[in-house]
Amino acid sequence: MENREEMIKGFYKLIENENYDELKEFCHKDFVFYPQIDTPFYGIEGLKASERKNFSSFPGFKMPVKEIILDNSDKAAVYLTFEGKHTGTPFNGINP
Repeated sequence: MENREEMIKGFYKLIENENYDELKEFCHKDFVFYPQIDTPFYGIEGLKASERKNFSSFPGFKMPVKEIILDNSDKAAVYLTFEGKHTGTPFNGINP
């Protein structure tokens, strides 16, 4: 992609669309996904496992990107929200 901001938005759009095969193009073989600061999920398979629980409890789960902060290196910070209608399926073992 042409710029980093569009690439970052594209990454989250692929997750929203559950298009995990294309995510492989974004991720190094040693990729680690941290949906929470202390909860690592390793590789694309870890990312899938992490996000599938969101989609099973919240169909149509969305992650609108609100702001992206870029520096002059390869680092970025992304502020986003999570949106979805809860189905009643327990989320992380917790009933709604």
